[in-house]
Amino acid sequence: MHSLALFRRGLRLCRVWGPGPKRRDLKSLAKIGQDFAAKGLLAIVRGENVITGFRHADLSQQLPGASTNQVSRYIKRLRVHGIIKRVGRRYKYYITDLGRRVVLTGLKLRELFVIPHLNALPSPT
Repeated sequence: MHSLALFRRGLRLCRVWGPGPKRRDLKSLAKIGQDFAAKGLLAIVRGENVITGFRHADLSQQLPGASTNQVSRYIKRLRVHGIIKRVGRRYKYYITDLGRRVVLTGLKLRELFVIPHLNALPSPT
């Protein structure tokens, strides 16, 4: 996939949208708290979660301090946006190809551009 198309898909994830004809607006991934979102995305792309998938309980253990409701809403948002998918009749989730690309691109952008630019700002004293 072309990098510009991937970037546009990533931007679309930051908008509010819902599936189907009975469109129900859902919160975007950008509105769930930057720290929680970053930790959640890092937990999803961990090696064991990519290979064997993850359950609600696994994600809850990897996100200390998050309530059960927060983790459930987070999983729902990721499913609606196409970042993860549920396979079969089990409550086990796997990251999609689109999800892997978008998450890794976002983490790389944060590491290469956002953090260095924030460090370059003068500190308020």
